[in-house]
Amino acid sequence: MRTTKLWAFLHRTSPAELPQFINVLGGSISIVGPWPHVVAHNEEYRV
Repeated sequence: MRTTKLWAFLHRTSPAELPQFINVLGGSISIVGPWPHVVAHNEEYRV
């Protein structure tokens, strides 16, 4: 099987992660942090 230069580039760079990286830079998500709670737990944790 031949490997094209485009395939090699896509395999090395993992462009599927690019939207998440942009969100990290924009500040809407963080790299490390807690997972958000499940919506079903709203009543359980209501203060």
